[in-house]
Amino acid sequence: MKKIVDIRYALNEIHDVWVITSPDNSAVGEAHGIKTLWDIDVPNSELSTSKLNDIYENELDSSDRQRKELDEVFEYAAEIDSELINNVMGGNAGRDIKKSVLQNGVDALAYYVPFHVRGGQWGIYIPLSSIAFMISQVFHKVDAPPIDIMRMSVRALHQHELFHFAVEYALAQCEVIHRRPIYKNLNSLNNPGVGYRLVEEQLANASMIRSFWGRRVRGKTQALRGFVRSQPAGYKDAEAITARVRFEETASDYISQCFERLTDSYVIGGLDGFNLLPPQPIDWRYCPVHLINDNNRIGIDPTLIDLFVSVSKVNETANFRKQLSKLGARVRSAWNKTKTLMAQDTTLKGLDFKQWERKPEGPVYSVRVTKGFRAHIQYHRDAREWTCLGIGSHENMGHG
Repeated sequence: MKKIVDIRYALNEIHDVWVITSPDNSAVGEAHGIKTLWDIDVPNSELSTSKLNDIYENELDSSDRQRKELDEVFEYAAEIDSELINNVMGGNAGRDIKKSVLQNGVDALAYYVPFHVRGGQWGIYIPLSSIAFMISQVFHKVDAPPIDIMRMSVRALHQHELFHFAVEYALAQCEVIHRRPIYKNLNSLNNPGVGYRLVEEQLANASMIRSFWGRRVRGKTQALRGFVRSQPAGYKDAEAITARVRFEETASDYISQCFERLTDSYVIGGLDGFNLLPPQPIDWRYCPVHLINDNNRIGIDPTLIDLFVSVSKVNETANFRKQLSKLGARVRSAWNKTKTLMAQDTTLKGLDFKQWERKPEGPVYSVRVTKGFRAHIQYHRDAREWTCLGIGSHENMGHG
């Protein structure tokens, strides 16, 4: 997948390709109340990391080499006041949001600012109030801990908007090849009477549903499907194309038709529009994520959600050092390399950095050290520091 900074550099060579806006007249940009959870443009998340990922290539077995979905490593506060959220969303705030969703679908809850925009910070924007709405109105009947329900709520909004990023990514490649602006004219394809593109919203919701498959929480996908059916035309039709073949065919046709209609050019040799999209599942790290703090509207702590971009320093307990000393020089060397990589970027695929367990004193994360060994590290929220708890084989660390 191409880095967006490289795509934007290539787009600079095309006349009239940018969408110009002013942060003063929009909700984008470095506005008050917006916290960037993940920004591809900052040095330690630049994703010039292919060589670093290659370090692990010889350490992985064939199943590990298969493309896997890279989970977001968002961190959620230990305490979520579900009663407060339900009370607020059961009042006027919840009713207003629900009415907006009925009219505007998921995009009433979150939105995507394209990287074609000049004058504001591009990326996915998710308000706290929208997360609260998803918790209380969509996933409230799912039998799961509050933390898991919050994770589902964020994931659903994020995954829908991520498909809009994917469409822009595909059309930007068409622009570079065709040497003409395409994306800025995309709104001319909006379906009459609704003001948006029916097929793109159908695909975005289908992508959202597909991202929930294979996650072991009973009732989550059913809840999400019910939410989709309550939305307007296009959005509510997503279930018809969730199967892989239908999804890929619909996506391919959509990108190809956008190219043809916006360039007045026939697709030569049968353009495979699906292959212009980012590889599925979409690697979310290529798109910034911003949290909008509207807690004055709902009374939710703005520190409820964050993201660990890097782990700059970890404290090794005496027990950890004892375990490490018994594992040999190869594993000790690999652990030092793992610490270096975590300090640069926790989302490196080779690290497989993921939440393992939640404890009152702070969440425990698991990180791959070598093919057969993992380490557990704990984040202490009050002290804002990390501690190494243990290291050992997959089996000894409880990973099977």
